[in-house]
Amino acid sequence: MFEIHPKGDVSVLKLNYGKANTFDVDSCRSLTVMLGKAEASSSKAFVITGEGSIFSAGVDLKKLSDGGKPYLDDFLPALEECFQKLIDFNRPLIGALNGHAIAGGCVLAAACDHRIMAEDGGNIGVPELLVGVPFPVTAFELMRHMLSPQVFAETIYLGRLYRPQEALKKGLVHELCPVAELLPRALSIAKQYAALPSTSFEMTKRQARQPMIDNIERNDPRFKQEIIDIWGSDAVQATIASYVQTTIKKTRTT
Repeated sequence: MFEIHPKGDVSVLKLNYGKANTFDVDSCRSLTVMLGKAEASSSKAFVITGEGSIFSAGVDLKKLSDGGKPYLDDFLPALEECFQKLIDFNRPLIGALNGHAIAGGCVLAAACDHRIMAEDGGNIGVPELLVGVPFPVTAFELMRHMLSPQVFAETIYLGRLYRPQEALKKGLVHELCPVAELLPRALSIAKQYAALPSTSFEMTKRQARQPMIDNIERNDPRFKQEIIDIWGSDAVQATIASYVQTTIKKTRTT
């Protein structure tokens, strides 16, 4: 499902969960465990990338639609725990976006300290509101941490998806490179981070993320139940089911 490949002072965390590296209960829990193992390892920096041509397509909406509220009761806590682990991850994390980084995949990218996207790597963005669901607090704060005020509204409210060149211009990624050079470039950046004094880096990363952490601690109790209720409502479940059917039909005819 997920793999850790040590390469000297750095390691590669590879997402290898089906064609689209989607988030479901099992993958969220597995990624949380893998991040814990990574922090306990001797590696000083990490690259996270996807297997195949997709970095991550986000939440597995079909499982969400099929499973209904009982599945949602397991899924949302697992998703939030995974995102919180990414926020708290104390080592350098370099995102090598090998393809689409959509919805939860974009949130995963937002948790990275440096993001490199393949030049022809597909789209990146968060169409959550187009699907009909609000952001969990951890996901929202990661996106707010990533985005400049100039692009916040079009990215969050309108669900814009960006091609690599536009994503670079808008600041969603730090650099682009040919897909064949993506992993070597990411490893090169990771080695630069690995050379930094680890204790000082960890302290600085905590300082940089403390406003995000404070917002989560303040807002999660305020919004959590309302978010759960909206995700589980009949109207939103119907919107998700319709979106899934439309997406499947489009996939089968293209």
